[in-house]
Amino acid sequence: MLFFIAILILFILGWGAYWLYLMKDRKGNKGREGKMPASSVIENMTVADLFGIRSDEDKKVIESSHRIGIVSMIKEPKNIEQWLKHHRDMGILRFYIRLEETPDLVSYLDSQKDVVLDKGSSTGKNEYTEIQVRQKKMVDTALKKAYEAGDIDWLIHIDCDELLEGDLDEIRGLSPKNRLFWMENVEAVYEDIPEKADTCFKAATFRKCSDPSVHCVSYVNGKGGGRVATDVTLGGPHRFTSTLEEGGGIKLEKVVVKHYESCDFYSYKKKFMHLALNDDKMEIPFSYYNESIEAAKKANETGKDNILECVYEKHRTTKGESLQEDCLSSSTSSNTSSSTSSNTSSSTSSNTSLSSSD
Repeated sequence: MLFFIAILILFILGWGAYWLYLMKDRKGNKGREGKMPASSVIENMTVADLFGIRSDEDKKVIESSHRIGIVSMIKEPKNIEQWLKHHRDMGILRFYIRLEETPDLVSYLDSQKDVVLDKGSSTGKNEYTEIQVRQKKMVDTALKKAYEAGDIDWLIHIDCDELLEGDLDEIRGLSPKNRLFWMENVEAVYEDIPEKADTCFKAATFRKCSDPSVHCVSYVNGKGGGRVATDVTLGGPHRFTSTLEEGGGIKLEKVVVKHYESCDFYSYKKKFMHLALNDDKMEIPFSYYNESIEAAKKANETGKDNILECVYEKHRTTKGESLQEDCLSSSTSSNTSSSTSSNTSSSTSSNTSLSSSD
């Protein structure tokens, strides 16, 4: 009897010693590596190992939480606090922002913990093309910063007059092999000409720009996003490119971009007055832009805004569908009808646009 009791005591002591050894080893490893060691071959396998993914890049991708950020070049943005809050509420974790010629916002944006701020300025000439050069440089720089920081897995390029809408889980659920994606855009239409005091992000309705039968005044080919990786760069205002994936990537079905182009008359006038002063002749594929630039030139000559108001009302409000006025040849107010109809069209080129932050 005593023999069996002794054996039992030795068995208990042995297991106790082994358990203490394991606990000591676990604590030591936790301090060195920041996680508890696995106790078997299966436990030591990562999710990437279980899925048969071997490259370091793919392991990094599948084991990440698919954190999403936004990159944007902005100038005198309207309702920036609302813009930031909207995207934070959606799940955006980081904002890479280039702020141009808006000193009043520097302190505010610098104080935002999730904003990485870069300050710059425009060239003041040929802005339609020059702005795209600056955009590419700043987005590629943001991709590099995000890659080095290791805290963001996707970047989406939009402007400060655009809001993402939908379910970002569609992005989080993309395969590690997906490097790029793009989203359709819809365009805001206003009931009346918005005033400076009105909020930017309020519209009477939206035009679905991918529908050929619908007239959108600006771009119609959506916006894009790219994985934060060394193979990804910005290919143009609307798409990212990758050396590992052809084309603009997968089209998202649950996320769209709401575009509030020139969301009040003050912003509209300032934007096109600025473009009207360019020294170089610009080849712009949007008739709305060309018509607005010509209206801004006439406003400079006459000191009156009636032609600009006519163009804005015709293209940007619900009343415009019934207006057939040729604003440029009219010297009357924007409510006077003319027999001349102005046909407009939009370009579908994936790399042609004007940032709406200007």
